Amino acid sequence: MGIGGQFSMTMAIVSLIFLLIGAAIFALLHGIGFSVFGFKDIKPTYKKRYLIQILAIVVSYVIFWVAGKMMGTGGLMVLLSSGLGPMLLFIGILSAALVHGSLAVVTYAFVTKPDWKPAFQSPAICSGLTLVVFLAYTLMIGVLIGQIEWWFEK
Repeated sequence: MGIGGQFSMTMAIVSLIFLLIGAAIFALLHGIGFSVFGFKDIKPTYKKRYLIQILAIVVSYVIFWVAGKMMGTGGLMVLLSSGLGPMLLFIGILSAALVHGSLAVVTYAFVTKPDWKPAFQSPAICSGLTLVVFLAYTLMIGVLIGQIEWWFEK
């Protein structure tokens, strides 16, 4: 295996580790969401919430992959033409919405069926954290590359 193959394998392993750590944190936050929104009686175990997180990540990945295949490079160029900051902002908001939607669907399928209300409310903390992280990342990247003026000029 060459250097490129070793690098790819290392990145895959590191990504998998971060995925598992992130799923563990989000499973905890998902449980807090059940408690905060008054659904303690149907709150699944931590292990089940962890599996829900893993399945939601897979659902999100598949949706992003299909969207990427359908959009091609032309859609990315249209997004990029408005500037790096707005593109990252759009991707961040879309990612938070996708996290919320995929968590809601998987939660509904495995825990709350036939009631959609807890399925949509319980992952709100996870979605909010995702949005905050992406917005902070967008702001940080904008500052680092000197593109912050897009926040103030328009």
